[in-house]
Amino acid sequence: MELCAEMTQGDPYYDEIAFTDPAGVPTDLTGWTIDASFRTSFASPTPLVLLTMENGGLGYLNANPTGGAIYLQFDADTVSGLYINPTPRNGQMVPSVTIVGDIKLVPPDGVELVQGTGARATIFLTVKAGLT
Repeated sequence: MELCAEMTQGDPYYDEIAFTDPAGVPTDLTGWTIDASFRTSFASPTPLVLLTMENGGLGYLNANPTGGAIYLQFDADTVSGLYINPTPRNGQMVPSVTIVGDIKLVPPDGVELVQGTGARATIFLTVKAGLT
């Protein structure tokens, strides 16, 4: 799975992601450990942002783990703290940066099903400079 999205520096960001089996049946996420980390590149050793159930960055959609869907959210302060630099786009310098993330899901039995670099849950977020 791959998700591409944009957010604006200074604004909160929210998105929803559903996990299903090949037949489209929602995955029961009861008891799973789930986190999402975002970096400047997949090779970067230190995350810029780590979203977890514990810090409120991730949660079950409708508080229902059996529904197979989660939300991820960045608060406005977190998005404001991301470094923005001019990036060439269509012959112009545009103030934005793309960060990459991956969602790691570990079921109760401890066997990791989805994890990062090139896996099924890769997220590309373009952060645009906010207007002040």
